[in-house]
Amino acid sequence: MLRRVAIGVGAMFIAVSSAALIYQAVTPAPILGHADPHGDGILGQLPGLPAIAGLGSSAPKGTSSSHMPTPVPVVVAPRTGVWIEMPVLDIALPVSKGDGSVSNVPLWKALVYPGTSWPGKPGNSYIYAHAQWGMFANLLYARVGDTAYIHDYGTGRIQTFHVSRVIGQIPYDDGTWLHYQASRPTLTLQTCMDWNSKGNRFVVQLT
Repeated sequence: MLRRVAIGVGAMFIAVSSAALIYQAVTPAPILGHADPHGDGILGQLPGLPAIAGLGSSAPKGTSSSHMPTPVPVVVAPRTGVWIEMPVLDIALPVSKGDGSVSNVPLWKALVYPGTSWPGKPGNSYIYAHAQWGMFANLLYARVGDTAYIHDYGTGRIQTFHVSRVIGQIPYDDGTWLHYQASRPTLTLQTCMDWNSKGNRFVVQLT
């Protein structure tokens, strides 16, 4: 009897440990306890937190997580080219042209969706990056008024933007903000809500 209890407890411990690893891998940054980069402890105003409160820690059947590479240490190199920088959210990523595919999103880069404006040019620039801490996961803490910069290290030009709306959670196939029309330079930033390629997205817009 005692032996059966010991085996049962051991199996339960392994199951709980495995679930914890899955939870750490797929749960958005605020739930995992990353501190709000604003540093003032105000959490109730964040649209991102209610939006992700119902997320599960297990994978829906028939889904794939292949579009989410494993984070690796990054050697900080001198900045060149165009970067998007949001100091209040600890975001600083080089910007490149993307192909719109969820299977071709490199770590530590922000990609501009094809057919949208280059950041800083008139029109809507749709920029996406992985939902991992230090990349665009930090957007879950975005607030209206937060400042961002498009910094061209080649020319030295810096353009300033502010979060004009935190759109929050949208379905993965909702093209409303991708096709948003703007006459002035507008940044629409998107990240995932979890590892599921067909999971919801999280969107923040800056003007």
